[in-house]
Amino acid sequence: MNALNVTLSPDGAFEINSPYPGKRDYKIVHDGSDGCHPWKVVSELGESGIWRDEDTFQSLDEAMDWAVSLSTETYPVPGYGVTLPCGTFFSRPGLVKIEDVMASIGWAYVTSVSGWSPVTYPKDTPQSVVESYFQDMVEDTAALLGSVDLCSPTEGDEEHMDMWVADISIPVDGFIQTDHAQAIFLEIFEQEGIRCTDSFDYTTRINVVPHAANVIDFAPFLNARESAPERRKPATSAEAGR
Repeated sequence: MNALNVTLSPDGAFEINSPYPGKRDYKIVHDGSDGCHPWKVVSELGESGIWRDEDTFQSLDEAMDWAVSLSTETYPVPGYGVTLPCGTFFSRPGLVKIEDVMASIGWAYVTSVSGWSPVTYPKDTPQSVVESYFQDMVEDTAALLGSVDLCSPTEGDEEHMDMWVADISIPVDGFIQTDHAQAIFLEIFEQEGIRCTDSFDYTTRINVVPHAANVIDFAPFLNARESAPERRKPATSAEAGR
C-alpha cells in the first residue's frame, strides 16, 4: 500500500481518505471552544454526509497520527505525507510539531485579524457621534469594535476636519498562507462590509510566527473622503432596489 496522503482543504480541515473501500474517511478540525483539546477528529462512512465525532486531542500531531492509524489500520502510526493547498508536501510523523513545520513554510493558524477603519468629521465633533458611526458599521456583522481614537493632525489635513480611526477585529479561525495574508484579510473585511485600510495585525493560535502591524498611512483615505462629507452606511440590496 502506498503511503497515505493527508490534505489541508480550503475550508481548513485536514482530510484523510480511507485507502480501503467501504471504510471511514476522517477529518481533523479545530474547535476553539475546547481550550485543552481543541483538535477534533470526525469521520464519515462512505459519502453519507453524516459525520460523527471520534475523539479530541491536545495537539494537531496527536490527532493526525491517531486518525492515520485508524484509516490505515496500522499501529504504531505509519509514515504518511501532508499536502497543503499551495502544493507543498512534507512527511510525517516527525520530531518537529506540524504547526511549526507549517509556519516555517509560510502557514499559520490565525484566530483573529485586526484592521483599522478611518473616517473624517468636522472639528469638535463629539466622540460619541463618531463611536455611533462605527457601532452602526459593525452591527449585524462578525466584527468587534475596539478603541476609537482621534488621529494627530498631519501636513495636508483639512483645516476644519478631524480624522478618527477605529480598531476593528474579526474572528478568523483557520490556517492561512501568510504571504497572501493581506489579500485574505481585505476579503474578510469586505465580506463583512467594513471599510478599512490595507494594513492589518493578526493573532495566531500559538506563537510560531513573529509578526507586527505595518505602519499605517491614512493620507490616501483622508483625500478620498474630502469630497464625501456625508457619513452613511452602504445601502442594502433591498434598499437599493426600492
